Formats: sequence, C-alpha cells, structure tokens
Amino acid sequence: MSAIEQKPRLLIVDDEPTVLRSLTWLLKKDYEITQAGGGQDAIELIRSQSPFDTIICDCRMPDVTGIEVLREAKERHPQTTRILLTGYAELNSVVGSVNESEVFRFVGKPWNNSDLRSIVSDAVDLTRRQGLEESLSLIGAKTDSEFAILVIDENPQTFDQLKSALGDKFPFFRAQDPKSALELMAKERIGVIITETGGENVASLGAAREVKERYPEVVLLVLSEAKDAYLVIDLINELQVFRYLLKPLKAGLLKNSLEAAGQKLAKTDLTSGRGQVAQATAPAARGASSEAQAPSRGVLSRLFKKLLG
Repeated sequence: MSAIEQKPRLLIVDDEPTVLRSLTWLLKKDYEITQAGGGQDAIELIRSQSPFDTIICDCRMPDVTGIEVLREAKERHPQTTRILLTGYAELNSVVGSVNESEVFRFVGKPWNNSDLRSIVSDAVDLTRRQGLEESLSLIGAKTDSEFAILVIDENPQTFDQLKSALGDKFPFFRAQDPKSALELMAKERIGVIITETGGENVASLGAAREVKERYPEVVLLVLSEAKDAYLVIDLINELQVFRYLLKPLKAGLLKNSLEAAGQKLAKTDLTSGRGQVAQATAPAARGASSEAQAPSRGVLSRLFKKLLG
C-alpha cells in the first residue's frame, strides 16, 4: 500500500476494553481503526460518519446487541461488510444475524490471529468490489431486475411446495445433482438457489456448493428443520448462505427473503460468466458406501456426520 493510498476503514465494537485493544493491535498496521465501546456508541458512529469498509462487532453487549448494530449498518450502508464476534452460539441470535443483518462471517472468541486477518481482508475486498460494481451500474453496465429460482433437492415435494407458495412470480427450475444444476445455470437467468439440509439432502447441499463456487453472485437460501446454531455458523462461514429458513416454512417469510434477494441482485449481471457448463464432480462409483459418497471437506463433511450421525 502506497503512502498516499488511504487505508480501509474498520469499526471495531466491543464492550470489553481488552478485546478492543487486542483487535486494534492486530489490525492497525493495515487499516484505519475506529473503536466503539458499546452498541449505542457504534450506532451513533454509523449514523454520523462516512461508511466504514468493514464492521467487526461483538454479538452480546449490555446496551445494544450486535445484531441491532449490524442491522443498522446494513440499512444505512449495505456495502459495508459485517463480521460478528461471538463467544457463544444461541440459535435465535445466530439466525437473526444471518437473516436480518446479513453477516459476512462469524468469528469465535478466542480467535486465531491469522484467520481473522484473512477474514477481514476478504471482507474489505468484497466492500471495495461492490463499490466498483455499483459505480459501473451507474454508467450503464448491464444488470438484472428479474431472476429465476433453482431448487436443488432430492425430494420433489419441496419443489412443488415452493412453487405453490410463490405462484408464477418467478421462473422455477429443479436439479438433483451438480451436473444438471450447472447445465441449468449456463442456460437460465438464475439468481437464487434454494436447497435443504437434513437426511439425504446433504447431497443437495453439496451440489449447491459446487454451483456457488462457480457462480459466486448467486444468492443461496437454505431450508432446514435443524435448530443448531453451530450448523448455521458453518453455513454462513463456508457457503455464504443468504437466508436460513426454519421449517415448517412460512410463505410470508419466504417471499420476504426473495424480495431481499432481488434487492441484492438488482445491480448484478446474471449473464456474466454464463454460457459454459463448469466441469461437475464425477459421481461416486456404483456400490460405494453412503459415507464414501458424502462430501469430504469443510462444512459438508461435518454436516454429513451431524445430520446422519
């Protein structure tokens, strides 16, 4: 970074002075740091100052929760990436931080310094990239206000239920494996993927992951009966899930989630990188065990063990 280049701006929010000092010491070389010793102070800074590149905020604070702080940041400055620090995992708080505050990553306390630096770097890069994309959209870059939905699921009833809940408002497609999903992605203007966790749906989640890796601009919604906060944390950290919707699914919540997805996709060019089918992972040999066919790394490996345990 040149001497005249402005450092990215971080807002660090925590009611523990030792945490503020530790994070400032860790990140001050590469970033301009602003501290807030509580949620209300952070909200005042968000309202009064120019947008921060990234906000790192504690989840549980005595005055205002981290979810409330990050929700305020999302409403005022949606390009600012939001990182939540948490020393515990309570389901309602974690789901709220995903669905209301659209958290970029969760970081557990105590954190690994190297991992945290990498997460902050990725967050700032995303903020800057989003800013560039918005600038391009203002000068005529092609964007899409309409999108189709791809349901990746083993169970056709899920597709039928979703289509019944939403009617004809969106074009709907269904895939059961990475190959068919990627073929549809190459042909259709798909902006949202909906998939499930639970039982045999681990395979569906694996297919969704492959599509997300090839088309990172796609918004991913996960339906689940699993009331597991750590599962949600894994999903947001490794698959960048946009919404986690507990079953039985409420039609109003689904519609609100898709409306939010549409706002997110409004400045996205859904034709970029389309037209070529990415190489799908070869299927497991016939007769292979269920465990051998399960995804073998990261969140999906843990999900397989957790959901089929």
